[in-house]
Amino acid sequence: MKKLIVISCVFALLLGLSVTEMILTDNLYRSMSDKLAALDAQFVLLPEETDSEKNLASYREIEELWLKNRPFTLSMSNHALARTVDERLVTLRVWMEQNNAEESRVAANTARRLVDDLRDETFPAAVNIF
Repeated sequence: MKKLIVISCVFALLLGLSVTEMILTDNLYRSMSDKLAALDAQFVLLPEETDSEKNLASYREIEELWLKNRPFTLSMSNHALARTVDERLVTLRVWMEQNNAEESRVAANTARRLVDDLRDETFPAAVNIF
């Protein structure tokens, strides 16, 4: 009977940790995606001000959020996608500094889609289990 109780407790602990991980990563990826979409909207609204201090501050906020959670992301998600998000964020910053609205939009949308892909991998499905 003790073995059954211990096994049940271990199973409940693992289940709780799994649910916590899904919630944390989903919130992170949703926040990143929303912030990238808002930044892209600014590029559409005022393309001549792509390198404005407001936009660069928004980018720094996104970058800080990503860098703060990067170790967690690398431990829980696809490494290739996570590293590609890194590359897209650097590309976004470079295009913003050059005040190129079109390329900044491409980089922001690509990063957002990659973050959405990471979010899709968070939840168990036949595609990412097998």
